[in-house]
Amino acid sequence: MEYAAVIVLVTAISSASFLTGLPRAISDGLGGAVGHVFGAADSVTADAPGSRPGPVGTEHPHLTEDTPGESVPGGESAPLPFASDVDAHEAQPLFYQPESGNGVTPTHDSYHAVVQAVGDDGINPRNEGGYETELSENGTAGSGPDEAFDDAGLGPLFEGSSTGEQIHPPEWTAPHAHNEHGSVDTTKEHESTHNTWTWIATMAGLSGRGNASQNMRHFLQNSGEPLEQNVDDMLNSVHRFSSAAETEQQEMIHLAIERADAEGGSGPYTFPIRTDWTLHRGNQEEDGDDWYFASGSWSYSQTGEITVGRADDGGWSYEMETQVHMRDQYDWHGADDENLGVTIPFIGDVDDEELAELARAGLAQEYTMYGASAPVVRTGSHDSGEGLDEESASGPGTR
Repeated sequence: MEYAAVIVLVTAISSASFLTGLPRAISDGLGGAVGHVFGAADSVTADAPGSRPGPVGTEHPHLTEDTPGESVPGGESAPLPFASDVDAHEAQPLFYQPESGNGVTPTHDSYHAVVQAVGDDGINPRNEGGYETELSENGTAGSGPDEAFDDAGLGPLFEGSSTGEQIHPPEWTAPHAHNEHGSVDTTKEHESTHNTWTWIATMAGLSGRGNASQNMRHFLQNSGEPLEQNVDDMLNSVHRFSSAAETEQQEMIHLAIERADAEGGSGPYTFPIRTDWTLHRGNQEEDGDDWYFASGSWSYSQTGEITVGRADDGGWSYEMETQVHMRDQYDWHGADDENLGVTIPFIGDVDDEELAELARAGLAQEYTMYGASAPVVRTGSHDSGEGLDEESASGPGTR
């Protein structure tokens, strides 16, 4: 309990010194957010279950809806560690470990909210599938158009249990820059706005929005370098996304068995998989604050292969292994797209123009987001009378 009291005191002192001089609307919003996150510390014990909603970091641009924010559910309430040596004007990255928890809400086991000065390479857990994305000048490299792959993403039939090839997603080109970097002179107002959003990004991480915090911080750090995303956490946290990926996978299983059956013989037959880029359109209410603010809407493609063979009873067995790839451009559209913005809990409506102006002032920079999931493996059988019977499924997003 003494520890919780210290957290409240340190936070209040740091917040008071930082909020001095900020516009009243933002100051009041941030102050209220701090109170909401830490104000109930005296009534919460380390072993008491419950939720602790808090302020959220911002993003993202590709959205036209201002959907009311909701508290992120779940998790065990416990005092959040706070580093007393953090400069309130310079947010520090967080070690975020969604694979240990639910991918959204921090707990002592899943999220070590220790504020540390580390580089971008230390922020985000990388995929375990071994796929290395090749970056290009205007996006990411990949395979060119290939008529051998059908609309569902299924490639030509190979005899045997493997194609012996690594399948790459299609080439992806980033959209044109919405804001010319450094095109206007930097003012004190720009610097004040930059400091405000750096602080908001830090608070987002402390309140469980680790991916939103990471991506906003990278934008504000102004390097413009591509940043890898945790696609495993996307699949585990955003159920609309994992459901769409699963639907594609099941469609390809059906098509592979139909084509193998038409081929005749018993197999095994293997088909490569490479789907076109498909848009996942973000929805704050359904996707949750973290990934909605981290990316909003993104494109995804699946690669891998599926092997099918005829069983003794005349049906078919199958084994599919795929990886899910994502791409997006972190940007704020600004004046070239009217009425774009997001609604952030405790802060209110934020117009894209406010953060787009930071890029034009040379204080922040758009960048490419990319990533690949760990393998998703599905095995089962197919009977002409009963359809698919999935025996096992493993990997991110599976149930």
